[in-house]
This record gives sequence, C-alpha cells and structure tokens, in this order.
Amino acid sequence: MKLSNPNIPASISERTIPIIEEQVQITKVKETQGTVRVQKSVEQLPFQEIVELNREEITVERIPVNREISSIPEIQYDDDVTIIPVVREVPVVVKKLMLVEEVHIRKITTTETTPTVGSVRAERISIERIPTKD
Repeated sequence: MKLSNPNIPASISERTIPIIEEQVQITKVKETQGTVRVQKSVEQLPFQEIVELNREEITVERIPVNREISSIPEIQYDDDVTIIPVVREVPVVVKKLMLVEEVHIRKITTTETTPTVGSVRAERISIERIPTKD
C-alpha cells in the first residue's frame, strides 16, 4: 500500500512497512488438587441451670358466724381472699336463714429455686483434606 505524503519530496522512493501484531489466546485447564471429606457428629452435652418456679397454694379457713339473715349473701372478693357464704335453714317456729359460716379462701404464691439438669445436642464438624494421587 502506497501513501503519498506532500511533505516528502518526489525523488525519495516510498516504502511500505508491514505492522505485525501478536495475539494471545489463553485457555484454562481444571486440575484436581485434592478432595475434602466432611464428617458431622452429634454430641450430647449435659447442662445445669437454676430455674425459678412459681407454685400457688390455697388455704381454706372456716369462720363460724351463726347469724340470722334474710337472704343468701353474695360471694365476696377482698384482695386475695374469696369469701363464700355457707347458709342452712334451721328448724324454728318460723323458718329463718342463718349464716352459719363464711369460707375464706386465700391464694398463696411461693417461688422456689430448683436446679434443673438435662442435656442439649450440639453438632460438630471435622474437615479432612485428602490429597490426590499423582
């Protein structure tokens, strides 16, 4: 290919210079460098924890009243005490309602600390690299 350049005098001969370019082609090859063995095991691990447990108890207290009443009283609630009236009819010339007693029921909540023993499971993994044989 000849190019004319106005800056070069005509008496000078022109030459063509080839421009060469190298190209690179890269490929990849997969090689095995070793294998891995993964083992999983389960362990039973003991534990001990302190646990607070609540327990409710009731007490029943029978309080004699022996008072004449005209109608059956309602159940009463006084803070943590429930008062249940117990009535009976007693034979008299005239029949009357008698409040014989009241039952006072109290709820008592206690807290006790108790050690609790058991076991939990935990998984462990070991990894062993196995080299390939060349």
